Amino acid sequence: MFWVAVVVVAVGLALPLILRVILALRRASRIAKSPRLTSEVTVVNKRTELPTAKANQEHYVTFQFPDGQRVELNLLGSQSGMLSVGDQGTLDWQGPRFHGFTRMILR
Repeated sequence: MFWVAVVVVAVGLALPLILRVILALRRASRIAKSPRLTSEVTVVNKRTELPTAKANQEHYVTFQFPDGQRVELNLLGSQSGMLSVGDQGTLDWQGPRFHGFTRMILR
């Protein structure tokens, strides 16, 4: 009876971890299958989220395409800090993943 309880507890502890790994692998596979795109955009908004459950801040930047559509991407703090609302340039992205932004220098 003791070993049955040990197995039940072990499975109960391992199952959520296994499910998280499976979901993370599925998400990574989906992102990898997305086409990598470059588009002319304007930075229209920046925000920082302070989750209560963890210490890390989440930085989001909203980019607007010439046709008016928008996409909000999660960036590192150092990447977000280099952008200002109103910046125009070329966005390099793949699904929800930010790869880079090349600012257009106005002369």
